[in-house]
Amino acid sequence: EGLAALIRERLQRLLPDYMVPSVIESVNALPLTSNGKVDRRSLPRPVRSAQSEYAAPHNMLEQKLLLMWSDVLGIDRLGVDDHFFERGGHSLKAMILTARIRQELNVRIELQSLFQYPTVRLLANRLMAEGEARRSGKYEPVEPAPEQEVYPATPYQAYGYLSGLGNTSWNMPMAFLLEGPLDIGCLERSFQLLIARHEALRTTLEMFGDQIVQRIQPEARFQLDMAAPASEEERLQLMNSFIQPFAASSSPWLRAKILKLDQEAHVLLLDMHHAITDGTSLGILLQELFKLYGGSTLPPVSLHYKDYAVWQKNKLDQGAFSSSARFWTSHLAGYRPFRLAADLERQNGRDSGHHGDYVRVEVPKEPIHVLKHQLSASATNFTILYSAYLILLHQLTRETDLVVGTYAFNRERPELQGTVGLFINSLPLRNRIVPGQSCQDLLQTIQKRLNEAFEHQHYPFEKMLEDAEIPLEPGKNPLFSTMFNLNNFTVRPVEAAAAELQVSPYPYEWDFCEYDIYVSAQELDRSFVVQFDYRTGLFERTAIEQLAAHYARLVEQIAAVPTAPVKELAYINICRDSVLH
Repeated sequence: EGLAALIRERLQRLLPDYMVPSVIESVNALPLTSNGKVDRRSLPRPVRSAQSEYAAPHNMLEQKLLLMWSDVLGIDRLGVDDHFFERGGHSLKAMILTARIRQELNVRIELQSLFQYPTVRLLANRLMAEGEARRSGKYEPVEPAPEQEVYPATPYQAYGYLSGLGNTSWNMPMAFLLEGPLDIGCLERSFQLLIARHEALRTTLEMFGDQIVQRIQPEARFQLDMAAPASEEERLQLMNSFIQPFAASSSPWLRAKILKLDQEAHVLLLDMHHAITDGTSLGILLQELFKLYGGSTLPPVSLHYKDYAVWQKNKLDQGAFSSSARFWTSHLAGYRPFRLAADLERQNGRDSGHHGDYVRVEVPKEPIHVLKHQLSASATNFTILYSAYLILLHQLTRETDLVVGTYAFNRERPELQGTVGLFINSLPLRNRIVPGQSCQDLLQTIQKRLNEAFEHQHYPFEKMLEDAEIPLEPGKNPLFSTMFNLNNFTVRPVEAAAAELQVSPYPYEWDFCEYDIYVSAQELDRSFVVQFDYRTGLFERTAIEQLAAHYARLVEQIAAVPTAPVKELAYINICRDSVLH
């Protein structure tokens, strides 16, 4: 305890309070696997000291809220004064929490309320003060749909079906390194059990009259192929040839292959059609695959994606999303899409192909955390990183009215947490840059606008365009040509039940880019890795490299002097390969 106190004291001199670990525990030695890696599952569970500052709940409402807080944040012991966004909360977790509160308390909480009342004590006091004014109707969960021949496809699923016919634009290829002894027959059987377990993996899409529908196949044949490449060149050839269009009429829209590197090292290639899955679903599938591989028995699946599709269609038909329809109509009224700066484009003109490449840049976490602390956590990581990209686009285009797309993960409802399917929805986020406004005021303004937009995330993007009478062509987006996403959906590290098998991501290059520029950020321990995917037929690599480097500098500038006006930030002129002040 003395050593832990000394370490904590030193850290408190160097870091803001919220960056200091709440628990510091020493062990005599780190447990290792037979491969010499740290065996995380054998580490002792940290126990919060009784002397640690802790504020207990004082009434039943605080107790109920605290249980939900702890569950959503994944922290066993929280106090009523712990700040949601300083203890690991972000917009996605906030939306999950508001849905839990509505389900368990029949109380409607807007996303913005969690920014205004970010502790259990503050929120509980607010709810008690407002009383019945906060009451919502009884929570209506998604229920299993009646059995029928076919089921409606969701609007985004239907768009994916049309866009991906006969091509690989909606494929989701990935690779994983499997280290340790591998039973390939057992892994193949685990895939077969997984496909039998999740209807989404046995789903095909087809035209039924004039509608695109889902058909659930009673069974799907799956075979795990294997190859043993003799050279690096052959391995790359096998990985490239693995990505192929899926047959429209046969399931599963999933394929896998094992590449044997040596006796205890294999690469698992996995490819799925995006119309049946998304990033969060991938995390669910990987966890379950290796639990099945280890011999675990999994609980039955209570809801399938077709159940959500039927629920969504019924809600749309009943007009349940009418307020969201009005919001997006107002949000997009009068908007004219902008074009990325011509200076970025290749001199031989625009190429309509979607061949892509990427550039990565690392953005340190510490200045972002310091900025959040200065703003009293009134802006999330996403808002800070997204706002910096908006400023970058403003500098490039001189436009002040910008729409940049992002994905809503759209599965905050508690009953859908373990359901596999395509839940994401494209959101056209519209924001205005005021050059004379300070960076911190801009961040707070954008955070409020994002909170409003995410309150209406369930309204399908395709319906937004239909309401605005904007035609949607497969493979094209009429509102925005660039997207920004922070990958903060929950994908836990894969835990193979067989302790000797270690599973980790494996590099997989795929030269496809859906948008002109697609920016994604991935949170690591000490930094964010920000990846700029771009269409090689449009942009030179050197231009994107400069763009990415300047983006990282912008984040640092905003964090260093948040009171500075936007117009005083360094800006970039790619054409002359210089940063001007």
